[in-house]
Amino acid sequence: VPAATVLINEWLADNAGSSTNPVGGQFDDWIELFNYGTTSVNLSGFFLTDNFSVPNQWTFPTNAIISLTPAQMKALTTQQIVALTVGEAAALTTAQVAGLSATNVVALETADLNAIKTNAIAALGTAQVAALTTDQVVALTTDQVISLKTAQLASLTTAQIAVMETDDLVALSTAQIRGLTTAQVAALGSDQVGALTIAQIQALKPSQIAALSTREIGRAHV
Repeated sequence: VPAATVLINEWLADNAGSSTNPVGGQFDDWIELFNYGTTSVNLSGFFLTDNFSVPNQWTFPTNAIISLTPAQMKALTTQQIVALTVGEAAALTTAQVAGLSATNVVALETADLNAIKTNAIAALGTAQVAALTTDQVVALTTDQVISLKTAQLASLTTAQIAVMETDDLVALSTAQIRGLTTAQVAALGSDQVGALTIAQIQALKPSQIAALSTREIGRAHV
């Protein structure tokens, strides 16, 4: 069962006044659970009890997930990353995603990458973004693409830029467009340039416009 990797790490019984519950301020008894496994564990549907005759005395709430620490995430092997389910990927926190090595980011299945929350995608380092495969870049959702910071976008390779979906490119803000390097702009295909909005074209710096070929300029909305 999934709970096999969860242990009771600490507990406080008969709490008469040594530690208050931050929720409500009462002197409740408490336990601390630790997940020593390689994936997050969802304890929904499990129970705690101090009476074996009443096994379901206290029920874990829905989506009671015991996540891995960033250090644990960084220590995962590529095989363990590949084995992540879509649900587990969707449950990753920003700290966990930021803790992934570039090698592990590349190992993410495209469906798992799609499931990662936008704020977690925005937490990726530039080395992690630059490590994405072209298939992963194509698979990014529009919301994930527009969540990327200027520095993250600027870290994309020309090969990654060249395969970016036109819908994703058009969704970028003018500030994000201006943050692209001249090499990235030069790598844009005619269809990508033709899809840019007038506002995006007008936001281009002279050095970026100079990087476009004559044929690409002819496709632009100018």
